[in-house]
Amino acid sequence: MPLRSVNNPNVDIAIMALLKSILPTGTQLAASSQSGTGDELIFIQEKYKMSLVLRQDTPTSAVNISASTPQEYTLEAQRSYSGLLAIDVSYYKKWTGNVEDIDTQWSEICTDLERMKANIEEQDAIEYSGANHTISLEKIAISPYDAQFDDSIPGITPIKRVMTLTYNLLPYGA
Repeated sequence: MPLRSVNNPNVDIAIMALLKSILPTGTQLAASSQSGTGDELIFIQEKYKMSLVLRQDTPTSAVNISASTPQEYTLEAQRSYSGLLAIDVSYYKKWTGNVEDIDTQWSEICTDLERMKANIEEQDAIEYSGANHTISLEKIAISPYDAQFDDSIPGITPIKRVMTLTYNLLPYGA
């Protein structure tokens, strides 16, 4: 018996790719990038690759987009499913401790995340296979000030703030 084809257009990678295309518009991240778009500073589930970029002298900021929870699927009706997915937009900024104080850099991260949040909220027409992902966005949460350092990248001490986007994966048929 052959395997059936994939029928859910709302997989996490598809939504993350759409996010990568809209997040950096109008941000300091984009302005500081070589391309001017920020595209090369946004990584999709590539924390290692991002860490290699951050270990260089420039750039000083980067973003990693990743699924923060398992995708959950619920049977809604015979051969019809919906789902739930949380995506983390983790914004990293190198901190050497001698250029700017940490609160100034934190403020820059906050400004960019607010711009990214606005970019997501303004995109009514972001669709993939007919599914409108802005409408299916259920909740946006941004991490607090206290959880600001990430010691998981050897050789640097980045400041990190996370925006979590919770999506209701719109119903699809099996």
